[in-house]
Order: sequence, then C-alpha cells, then structure tokens
Amino acid sequence: MANRTWMFALLGAVLLSPGCTQRLVLRMSTERPSTVTLVDKGDDNGADDDKIVVLKDRAQIETIAAFFEARVKKWQPMIGRPAAVRRNEIKFRRGNEVTDWFWLERDGLCLSTPSGRYYTCKLSEDERTELLAFFSEPVPEVEEESRL
Repeated sequence: MANRTWMFALLGAVLLSPGCTQRLVLRMSTERPSTVTLVDKGDDNGADDDKIVVLKDRAQIETIAAFFEARVKKWQPMIGRPAAVRRNEIKFRRGNEVTDWFWLERDGLCLSTPSGRYYTCKLSEDERTELLAFFSEPVPEVEEESRL
C-alpha cells in the first residue's frame, strides 16, 4: 500500500509540475542608468541618415525604464538568430558601461543577455511609436506675437 501511495504522489507531482514551473522573467539591471541612448541607423545603408539621441534627464530615463519594466513578464526565447542589421538600438548605460541593450525588430522588442541568449517581446505599432517618441526632440514652442 505504501508503494501505491508513493507512486500516486510522484505521478501527481509530475503532472502538476509544468503548471507550477516558474515562467521566464527577465529583469533589467538593478543599477540606475546615467544615460539612455537611441541609435537610429536610418532607412539606407549609408551614414547620412543616422541619428543618435542621448537622454540624461532622470525623469526621462525612469519613464523609459518603466516602459521596459511593464513588459518584463512577456519575454520569450527568440527562435533563430536576430537580424544582422538593427535599425533602432536602445542602450541603458551606467557611466561608459552598457547595462541593458535592446533593439527593435519587425513587430517586437529584442534583447541579448550577457550569456549570449536572445529574447523577444511583442510590441504593437502603437507601443513601438510610444517608445520611439520618448527619444524625439521636443518641438520648440512658438511664441505668439503680442498685438498692440
């Protein structure tokens, strides 16, 4: 009887274990970044339309970090290799060291871990636009001429 109970318990553990296994959750570096950089390589292969935006403002950095952290449970292992050409790369830096490195591909956000594994997270077109808007330069306000 003891063998039957032990086998039943083992079978139950095996059947329930896939539902209880911890899901992959990627976390950003715990170090507070000093800058966030967007490297936009443009549409063509030349350097004529390349753009680099470096954000140093603490509030802007925290807003962008919150965008990434809101998707922390949505990362999935990437199937295959990432594209060799990456148009938009986003790097969080602490001093001169890159602490987190992301890039945009077709319909997703991607990252490479220090161990060389690749992950992706789906992004809608609106989310992609929102992310890139964090790096757009503010439009200068036009002062209205005072009328006499």
